[in-house]
Amino acid sequence: RKAQNRAAQRAFRERKERHLRDLENTIRTLRELRQANLKQHRQTKKELDATKAENWYLK
Repeated sequence: RKAQNRAAQRAFRERKERHLRDLENTIRTLRELRQANLKQHRQTKKELDATKAENWYLK
């Protein structure tokens, strides 16, 4: 019985650690995507501002 409990506890810890690693990987991926999206947003905003300025000038 004790051996069975130890094995079950070890399996639980391994699942918990694996889940934690998966969550950490997800966080890392989402942070990278966020950075890429922020970079794209800044570039798009620059282009929008330039287009607005050009539009104002042409009016």
